[in-house]
Amino acid sequence: MDIISGVDAGEKVGVSTPTVLVPEPEILSRQDQETGKWTIYSGSPFAVVDERVLSVPTGSDEVARHIQTHEMVHAKLSPSEKQMSDMWLKRGYASTQSMIACEELRVHSYMMSIGFDPEMYIQDGSGAFVANRVGLHGTFRDAVIQAVKYARTAEYYPYFFTLSQLQPEWCQKIKPIVKEASRFFDNILYSKEHSLQYAQTHKTKASRHGFGFTETLAQWVDEVVEASEENPPPSQDGKAAKSSKKSATTRINDASESILQDSEFYGNTAMDKGIDDVWEKLKISTPMLTRGVMGAIGKKRKATHTGKNPRRITRLYSDPDRRIFDRVTRGEGGVVLIDTSGSMSLYENQVREMVVNAPNAIVAQYAGGVKSKPNLYVIARKGKMVEKLPEPNYGNGVDGPALLWAVTQRKSLKEPIIWVTDGGVTGKNDDYDERLVMECISICKKNNIMVAPDPSTAVEMLRSLQRGEKVSSVIPNELQNVYERRTGHDLYLK
Repeated sequence: MDIISGVDAGEKVGVSTPTVLVPEPEILSRQDQETGKWTIYSGSPFAVVDERVLSVPTGSDEVARHIQTHEMVHAKLSPSEKQMSDMWLKRGYASTQSMIACEELRVHSYMMSIGFDPEMYIQDGSGAFVANRVGLHGTFRDAVIQAVKYARTAEYYPYFFTLSQLQPEWCQKIKPIVKEASRFFDNILYSKEHSLQYAQTHKTKASRHGFGFTETLAQWVDEVVEASEENPPPSQDGKAAKSSKKSATTRINDASESILQDSEFYGNTAMDKGIDDVWEKLKISTPMLTRGVMGAIGKKRKATHTGKNPRRITRLYSDPDRRIFDRVTRGEGGVVLIDTSGSMSLYENQVREMVVNAPNAIVAQYAGGVKSKPNLYVIARKGKMVEKLPEPNYGNGVDGPALLWAVTQRKSLKEPIIWVTDGGVTGKNDDYDERLVMECISICKKNNIMVAPDPSTAVEMLRSLQRGEKVSSVIPNELQNVYERRTGHDLYLK
C-alpha cells in the first residue's frame, strides 16, 4: 500500500470498465495549477491538488459516482495544500476546522447546483457514530463543525438525530446555523454577479479565489459559536441578564443577513488582503512627558494598626481594633487607550481630564488617516504627562493594532485596560468593515479590556477604580449592533 502525502492510498487504477469507473481529473483546468496527468487510486476518498493525486471508490453505483464527483469538485475548486498553509491559514480570519467544514458544504452545494444529489448519495455510515462521540465527549464547537461538514449529505440526518438524543439544547442552536450557512452559498451560486467567482482559483491573490466565500462563512460560524458558548453575566440582583425575546432561529437568521451581504463586498479591502494588511501600520510617538500627575489608578487608603502618623485618631473611640494609622494601597497601573478620531468629537480638555484621572497609568491617544504623521501618541506614563496634547488625525485605521499594543504595555493581567471609543472602527483608507469591528471585539474579550463610549463615562470608570470599586464596560451602540447583527447574540464585555 502506497502512502500519498501521509494518507493511505489503495490500488492504483487507470482505465474505466463496465464495473470500474475511473474519474479523469485531467479534464479539469485551474488558474493556479499546470494541466497534467493525475495518479488515481481506488480506496478511501481524498484529493492532493499539489501532487495531482486522487483516491476514490471506483464502483459504478450512485454512491461511488457521487463520491467521485465530490473529490473531483475539490480538485477543481479547493485551495491546494500549499495555498492553505501559505495563504489562508496565515490570514487568520477563521479557524482551520471551520474552513474545512465550510469547504465541504461549498462542494456539496456546488454539486447540487450541477444536478447531483449529495443529500441522497454522499454517505459512509459515519454520521451516527460521530454524533455519539461528539455528544458524549465533545464540545458545542465540535458539534457545530461536524454538522456543517455533514450538511447536504445523507449523513446529516443520522448525525443530527443521534446528537439530538444526547444534546437536545445544542441542536436547537445548531439547526438554524446550518440552515443559514447553506443559504449563504445558495445566494452566491444563484447570483448573476457572483456565481462565476464561486469556482475561481488563483495562485497568489486571495481576492481572486472562490475559497474566499468559504473563509467568510467560516469566520461567521466561528463568531456565532463563540457567542453561543458564552453565558450572559448575572445582573445586580443575581439573576441572569435578559436577552432578546427573539427565538434562536430568528436571531441566527437575522445574523446571517450580515454575512449574506459579505458577497456584496467580495473584493473589498478585508477580503483582498490578510490581517496584517487591512490595518494601517502602527506608528508610535513618545513625546516628552514633563508635567507631573499625582496618584494612581485604584489608589486608596485603608485603616491599619501600624504606621508613623496617626491620621485617624478619632478611631480610638469608634474602632474596637483602634486602627488609627493609614496604609496606602496603589492600583495596578493600567492602560487607557483613547480613540481621538473625528467621530469622537473630543475636545482637548476632555482628553486632559481622562489623563488626570488615570495618573499612574499609561495613557495613549490614537487616530489614523494621515500617512506622514504618527497615529498613536503616548501622552502619559509613570505619573507624568505631556505639556501640550498632540493634534489628532481625522480617521481610525489602527484600532486593532492599537488594542494589541495596549495589551503589551501592561505588566500583569490584573492591570486594567480601558478603551475609550464610539466603536467606529475602520481600516486602511478609513474603510469600514464589520469583520474589523469583530476583530476588535475579540481582542477585548480575550484580554479583559473594558470599554467606555465617551469621556464622561471613562472618567467615571477611572474614578471608580481609584476608589477600589469594581468597574464594568459600557458598550458603544456600534459594537453592540455589529455583534448582534453578526452572531444573533447580545455582546457582554468585562
